Amino acid sequence: FVTFTHVFFNRESHGDEIAHSLAVEKLKALNENNIPFAEGIQHGDRFPFHVNYVERTPEFITSHFGGIMSEAVFDFSITEKTWRGPYVSAYGSHVILVSRLEPGRDPELTEVISPVYQDAQREQVSQGLEQSYQAIIDTYTVKHGDDLKATTQQPTLALAGTAAQ
Repeated sequence: FVTFTHVFFNRESHGDEIAHSLAVEKLKALNENNIPFAEGIQHGDRFPFHVNYVERTPEFITSHFGGIMSEAVFDFSITEKTWRGPYVSAYGSHVILVSRLEPGRDPELTEVISPVYQDAQREQVSQGLEQSYQAIIDTYTVKHGDDLKATTQQPTLALAGTAAQ
């Protein structure tokens, strides 16, 4: 997973070339001024999704930025904690600061056994309820069309001390 922030320049507002140029200029300024993670939100344009991405998977990042930028964000060969880019998405140009990057791993059995057991119990209860509901539904008969008998009698209500009419 990855934790990062980004500064975004909108291609619709600026056009591709200007958005890219703005990102190049901002990259230089962010690094020269040692702008930290928390201050990234003060720069650039408003992004349609998030500014900060905390402990997100490659699939999640791809869904927001596209595959090319996701690959750049998850580049394990870059280890320094500096702003980098610009990277291009369908929305515009981005400058990113990765604060944490960890490769995926298979969890230990002790980490998953309790949640898996709870999920299995919930599924078992859900199936039991579904069977109960179906048993109740099966006791009803639905009639339609020619099966229906028209009735002309109106139900009557008798109140205490009065005769039903």
